[in-house]
Amino acid sequence: QKMKRYILIIIAICAMSTVMVKAPEKDAVYHLISESYTLNKDGSSEFRKRVELQIFTRMTFDEFGETFITSNPDFQELIINEAYTIRKDGSKVETPANAFNPMLPEVCTKCERLNGIRTMVVTHTALEYDAINVLDYTIRSKNFFFQELLEKVDLQEEVPVEKYVIRVTIPNYKTLSLSLNGEHSKVSGDEKDNMITVEN
Repeated sequence: QKMKRYILIIIAICAMSTVMVKAPEKDAVYHLISESYTLNKDGSSEFRKRVELQIFTRMTFDEFGETFITSNPDFQELIINEAYTIRKDGSKVETPANAFNPMLPEVCTKCERLNGIRTMVVTHTALEYDAINVLDYTIRSKNFFFQELLEKVDLQEEVPVEKYVIRVTIPNYKTLSLSLNGEHSKVSGDEKDNMITVEN
């Protein structure tokens, strides 16, 4: 009788332990990735990106704890529109100024002509389980020698994406050649103020 009780108790404890250490179904999820490409009439352009990422595991802290944004200050301006973390309790923690650190990319160290390029390292703070990182930035490019948009966007991410939005805005006298590969890709266009916007 007693032996059976001990066995049942041990089995029950083991079952509970298995539930407690069960790994989450996903390490993180992008609630939103939004990318906007704008070609202005004067040949200048803007790229704006917004990312809302929720993290669930410790691995995510290491893998997504920093964001790297590369630009060339000689003809580009980087603007951080928003950077903050929404904690599990719903409180909002703004990313401090010392979390933004420009550095020379390693691939540019041995080429003098590329020494002006900078990568802004954004360190996400206040990380915890179920927290949501929000980063929104813009790269403005001056009227340069190549006054067109030529981009290739890889829609494959390491973790699930709930919503991925791509917007392309060009002057209405320009010709837009856009190709999207994927069963769920849909494209619609809208013309306003002599500009054409395409959103998938």
